[in-house]
Amino acid sequence: MEELLSQAKKYSPAERELLDLVHRNGLRLQKLVNTLLEFTRIEAGRVQAHYEPVELGQFTEELASNFRSAMERAGLRFEIDCKPLPEPVYVDREMWEKIVLNLLSNALKFTFEGSVSIVLKAAERHAQLTIKDTGSGIPASELPHVSTGFIGSPERRAAPLRALESA
Repeated sequence: MEELLSQAKKYSPAERELLDLVHRNGLRLQKLVNTLLEFTRIEAGRVQAHYEPVELGQFTEELASNFRSAMERAGLRFEIDCKPLPEPVYVDREMWEKIVLNLLSNALKFTFEGSVSIVLKAAERHAQLTIKDTGSGIPASELPHVSTGFIGSPERRAAPLRALESA
């Protein structure tokens, strides 16, 4: 794909736009596969977290902001409330990013109308992250399996072709 993109002058603007889209989607799929592999390593206990002090409110707001245009294109209200916390929080930045992006991605995927909100606040000596949406939710019969990895419910439907586009 990179070779095709390097020869961009050969293509019309519409063809270049399609090549760019294919390239971005290829990178997104590669990231998805890498994330799935990472979750497999986590479940197997083969991942070592690297904790560091992070201004979690600012970091979480930056991550969530990446979803704003996708939420707007989907016709959803998107509210971000990630105020600064009293002190930095020790987290593994990469793991936190995966968690936030996964939760917001699921909210976008399963919410067809209404809103999605993300709130980060201090709760005693902890940080509390809450993501709410007006989506279909998880059927009660599936709740016992929430912590079981990679199980999809046949009762849930997802929005087709709704993706986070990055420039």
